[in-house]
Amino acid sequence: MNMNAVTLIKNNCEVFRIYLQYGLPHQAEPYNNVPEDGYYTVKSENYKTFSDIETLVNSTFVEKEAKRILTNINGDDVAVYAEETDDDGNKGIGLDAKMVDENGRFKAIAYDYTWSEAKFTLLPKSNTECDITVELNPAEETSSADTSSGSESGNTKKITANMLKVNGQWRLQKLVY
Repeated sequence: MNMNAVTLIKNNCEVFRIYLQYGLPHQAEPYNNVPEDGYYTVKSENYKTFSDIETLVNSTFVEKEAKRILTNINGDDVAVYAEETDDDGNKGIGLDAKMVDENGRFKAIAYDYTWSEAKFTLLPKSNTECDITVELNPAEETSSADTSSGSESGNTKKITANMLKVNGQWRLQKLVY
């Protein structure tokens, strides 16, 4: 159960990063135009096709949550990524232009915590369900004169993930951040 939790939390962090925090690197259009098809071409070493993203999401979350992440994560009926096919028939990934600001940057959510050195505690409920409490440290602020330790409990953020065993495989019930 412990190794499953480690893998799922790591994958949850990656999904959060690519869908809400940083996005995947994408190519700018000529003259900084908006793409005609509505999608910027993603250029990523880790994710070559949309299927790679689907595999990550589907192996991490229960079916309902995976579908929400893949098709409507922000509740605005925008699927952040989609499958693209180039003129030669090669499959790739497209980033919805609605997720890119006027300067060509991914529209990230504000987030003041870091997943590096996150601590977590397993709280088993049954053989098929377990809560995971994750403790995140605040992100470093370069302009702050505050020298207090980021590990003080007043500065940390605790979130709870719920892990379920579905068809013999552990999955997270929701994306947590």
